[in-house]
Amino acid sequence: MTSEACASPAPWRLVMDPPADGAFNMAADELMLQIVGQRQTTIVRFYRWCAPTLSLGRSQKIDEAADREFCRRHQIEIVRRPTGGQAVLHDREITYSFASSDPGVLADPSPYGAYRRVSGAIARGIASMGIPVELAPRMRRSAARRADPCFLEAGMSEVLSNGRKLCGSAQRRFHDRFLQHGSILVGFDPHLLAGCTRADAAVLQAGVTSVGAELQPSPSTKIEEHLVDGIRSEFGIEFHPAPWTEAERALIEAIADRKYRMDRWNVGAEEPEEVDSSADETELLGPREALP
Repeated sequence: MTSEACASPAPWRLVMDPPADGAFNMAADELMLQIVGQRQTTIVRFYRWCAPTLSLGRSQKIDEAADREFCRRHQIEIVRRPTGGQAVLHDREITYSFASSDPGVLADPSPYGAYRRVSGAIARGIASMGIPVELAPRMRRSAARRADPCFLEAGMSEVLSNGRKLCGSAQRRFHDRFLQHGSILVGFDPHLLAGCTRADAAVLQAGVTSVGAELQPSPSTKIEEHLVDGIRSEFGIEFHPAPWTEAERALIEAIADRKYRMDRWNVGAEEPEEVDSSADETELLGPREALP
């Protein structure tokens, strides 16, 4: 992982959110993408989930990707992401979100340029806790179906530890900005994920790890601080901590209500009419959607 400093004119905004439901979390990520579309800037956000939630890639068919009856019985919420990729169970984890229109971040025009750098920054933060990490060098081809969960296999530049997947990410990119977010596992229950997605628990157990499994972190371990330092080091920037303003929180709730709390989106993958589907979109990156 190389450290190329970006010529950023100002510190990047850092948002550290308390646990929230899936609709709020996805709406906040969507707002980040809107904000960086209005001016050249970068926003980084870390958050958790107030209840186990299965998130789907924006193009997945819900009944292929999820066992809705299992989720209902186990009180697992289902929400659809604004990014591509496959299903992710958000439970014992830290989620990062990175939205940018900074030319320094977008300098590499290749499909995986920004994706690789953000993943490298997350890997730096994890490594600083004493966990051995590497970025997956290429797509792992297997007989897996698009409906299989994200953590069933590693995509190019996703974070591995001792050969097992620790962080899964997805990105939605436009010509002038992108949103990338990912799930950093602190703990992992292969049987719960298998039940949500009809996957093989034994295969998940063999191929997935977590911060807890690799490190046994104490309650005093500030995982988010390590991740922030990793991004700061990778990009050569400083952060300005700035929580959501009241006006921004109102916008997030409005987006959540009209989109991420609606079956039209979560079940049917239909954008609400008042949400701009952004015709300038050039790529939709996810663990297995990114490259042919």
